[in-house]
Amino acid sequence: MANETVQAVKVEAKLTFYVTGADGAQLVKEHTYSHTFTDGTGTDQAGAVWNDDARSLAATTETLDLDGLVDFQGATMTDNNAVKVMWIENTSTTTGYKLTLGGGDWAGATRFLTDATDKCNVGPSGLLLAISPVDGYAITASTGDGLLEDAGANTVTSKQVFVFDNA
Repeated sequence: MANETVQAVKVEAKLTFYVTGADGAQLVKEHTYSHTFTDGTGTDQAGAVWNDDARSLAATTETLDLDGLVDFQGATMTDNNAVKVMWIENTSTTTGYKLTLGGGDWAGATRFLTDATDKCNVGPSGLLLAISPVDGYAITASTGDGLLEDAGANTVTSKQVFVFDNA
């Protein structure tokens, strides 16, 4: 069990775009998203945070055990039952150095990837941000908690943050 209290987690995203049409007309739009989690379990709450600022896979695959990660104090996180926020940023900048997620046992109707054959690519300088503040993406210890990460034939570095709901 992780030995921490989540003071707050705030997620903010902003997308702004400017488009000029062939006739000279302009479209300017801005979309924003903001959500805050507090300590606890349930809707809008989080019980643990895991962070790795310099994760590296060198021409290999690795399964990230979402219910067995070690927190910043060295405690094993074993009560995670759902992912509320998943931030995976591919910090590699070389064309073709993608990070492929999926193909592991963290798949099913209540998970981020719904089938064991589903995969998601995070390209170089790309970001995958998934947020589910109400239900989260379910984790089942030992049988449904492995997120498979594949660097292919390359060395891919990433920043990863997971925010969990705890039992």
